[in-house]
Amino acid sequence: MSASALARRSLSVFSVIALTAAAVGAIVSPPPLMQDDDAQPTTPAAATSANYIRIIDGKDTQSMTLQIAVRTLKKADGTGPVIHLAGAVHIADKAFYEACQNFLDPHDVVLYEGVRPPGARDLPADASDETREKITRRRVEFLTTLLSRYAGKHNRLPASLAEVADGNARVDRIAQGMMSDGWGRPLTYTPTPTATAQPDAKPDGAPAAARTALGAIITSDGPSTSTADDNIVFTQSITPNKAAEPEGIQKQLADALGLEFQLDHVNTSKPNWRNSDMSADEVAERIEANGGDPGMLLNTLSGQSLGARAMGLMLRLIGMSKTMSTTVKVMMVEVLASSDTMLDQAARSGTGPMAAMAPMMKVILHDRNEVVMNDIARIIRDEPAVRSIAAFYGAGHMAGLETELVSRLGLTFVEERWIDAITVDFKAAGMSAVDAQRMREMVRRQMQSVREGPRR
Repeated sequence: MSASALARRSLSVFSVIALTAAAVGAIVSPPPLMQDDDAQPTTPAAATSANYIRIIDGKDTQSMTLQIAVRTLKKADGTGPVIHLAGAVHIADKAFYEACQNFLDPHDVVLYEGVRPPGARDLPADASDETREKITRRRVEFLTTLLSRYAGKHNRLPASLAEVADGNARVDRIAQGMMSDGWGRPLTYTPTPTATAQPDAKPDGAPAAARTALGAIITSDGPSTSTADDNIVFTQSITPNKAAEPEGIQKQLADALGLEFQLDHVNTSKPNWRNSDMSADEVAERIEANGGDPGMLLNTLSGQSLGARAMGLMLRLIGMSKTMSTTVKVMMVEVLASSDTMLDQAARSGTGPMAAMAPMMKVILHDRNEVVMNDIARIIRDEPAVRSIAAFYGAGHMAGLETELVSRLGLTFVEERWIDAITVDFKAAGMSAVDAQRMREMVRRQMQSVREGPRR
């Protein structure tokens, strides 16, 4: 298959993946964000629109670079914290994540994107006992998954839930928020690893080796709406999971294109970093309420759907060829450069080839932006000591988020700077400048047809 044929056949699939990749105070001696004169922040007069993604062509036409903006906002009267909106792509060059980490860490608060596990949502004070019990059960299910992974690695259960993350700081931070029930009381955990199952007989009549059944009792002190007891007792059978965690489609795409996956390089476990996102069950419930299929998103990103498995096979083949890898990387960069427009169109119009994504994208963009918006407003109201807030979210979110911040909080634009995210070297891939330009023009034409929808 030729490079151009591959691009034409794969564009619609890569569009969904690439669009999703765009859509999870004073700084002491910040590192340079670019190597040329454009590295200097622009002035308010020079900024004409809230654009967070752009492509810069190399001066020798042998390369192209996708850049992501950091835009700074502040109240016109100078009061309150400085707000930095730092766009992200979840697949990029390693240097991009290093620059982002260095930029973000010094701020008082960093609000970051990351859909949390089911049950991790914050409940309102007036939540019913039924809702609180539902959340408790989802948290126990999540902890049971972690217990299964721990048992698969160590052939035993941990002595306490404090060990369940098994040294993974990011997982531990998530798990800590899941160790209380829906009423805010700590869950009680008791491992039961000594119960021996009845051995099966071998075909020759000899006794089989005894099997040890792993189990745990997790108790919530909250009232149960489904039993007569005051507490809810979960008796969990733990099946050790020795299988490697399947790689998500974004990680597979990064590997095929010689790029890095954000979760492998950005440390969100630092004390000033705060998750500002929905839980997976919230996302699924809202997509379904909008008439969409939440499995289309969750199963594709996790790599578990049939389409995602087929895509994974294609990505492995692409990764074997430098030319094909570069071709797809060019295609992805062009898709990402149009992602803010296409994501918004998908969320609003629901017409044309993006129609199936409309219910999902409304939640992915607008509903999740509301979480960040509310967190920023809450910090400004309740934490006067905070002088700088950075929001680190997919670049496709940022134009809409900035519009809301300006409208609802009275913020004004101060400056912007750009970070190199993905650089494509055509010459190193054996692709001429002419071939690269033809490829880019073809992708742009097809992207334009996607934006315009079908002709009548």
